[in-house]
Amino acid sequence: MTYRHRVATVFLFGFFLDLINMFIASIAFPAISRALAVSVSQLAWVSNAYILGLTVVVPFSAWLSERWGAKRLFLLSLGLFSLGALAAGLANSLSELILWRTLQGMGGGLLIPLGQALTWPLFQPHERAKLSAAVMLVGLLAPACSPAIGGLLVGAFSWRWVFYASLPVALLTFVLAVRWLNDTPGPVRPTRFLSLSLLADPLLRFAMLIYLCVPGMFIGVNVVGMYYLQRVTGMAPGAIGALMVPWSLASFARHHFYRQIFQPLRAPAAGRHRLPASGDGDHAAAEDRCGQPAGAVDSGLYADGRRRQLMQQHRAKQRFPAYACRRDA
Repeated sequence: MTYRHRVATVFLFGFFLDLINMFIASIAFPAISRALAVSVSQLAWVSNAYILGLTVVVPFSAWLSERWGAKRLFLLSLGLFSLGALAAGLANSLSELILWRTLQGMGGGLLIPLGQALTWPLFQPHERAKLSAAVMLVGLLAPACSPAIGGLLVGAFSWRWVFYASLPVALLTFVLAVRWLNDTPGPVRPTRFLSLSLLADPLLRFAMLIYLCVPGMFIGVNVVGMYYLQRVTGMAPGAIGALMVPWSLASFARHHFYRQIFQPLRAPAAGRHRLPASGDGDHAAAEDRCGQPAGAVDSGLYADGRRRQLMQQHRAKQRFPAYACRRDA
């Protein structure tokens, strides 16, 4: 295996860890609610805390990478992530759980930007399509695996194991990063601690608003749906988790055929807007006609949402090339 493929492998492991932990806890909410005697509205902060920690550190990833080195910072991030996961599993109150989930999110938040910064410059522009396909595959498999794994762990052991489950993968990623990643010096030109100049572009501001709303919808439906299917319909956690798998596979198949079907048309309205809209229409129709089986649609929403996020990230790199990969120069 070449060096660049080793780096890409480490990046994909980190990407998988980050994604799977965004939603693996949601299927354990009813069990956590009973164990800690808290309401579902309070439990929402278990997921929000991870995303909050992730959001806080991402803007500082380039600045921190320059001062500590990408490899060292990546290993530190994995350490924080693992510590947060272990402590979250040992938490005895909601406040402790939220605190450690925030720390876990701060560690996980640096895995993706650091992995991208290490991986993308190693591939030529014409080679990045295959890398993007691998990223997309992980982006679909992780949401499919997280509820399924979480449901099995909650049913077989306890809710605490949804946090412990990340530790073996994190340890493997840490070992691979130590062995495979080279120490990378900082760039010649220093980066500002936090640059907001890109926000001056009105198109980006509008895109950020949409980007906030769309994933927010999928996150909200996923969290509420997991709780509803267990408490109201009485479905077992493992059965709910299994609902995610076929929908994620279908979403991946749709993405795979997206370019083959719509690329020859060269019509932005046909490929970039109608196709996602058709997926929303399918969801609305299924939810309107079905009762409990609509849970399969709800649990599959995040996979499709994450796919769209990645597509928008790819388009953003095309729209703002100067900010997409500064290390390419």
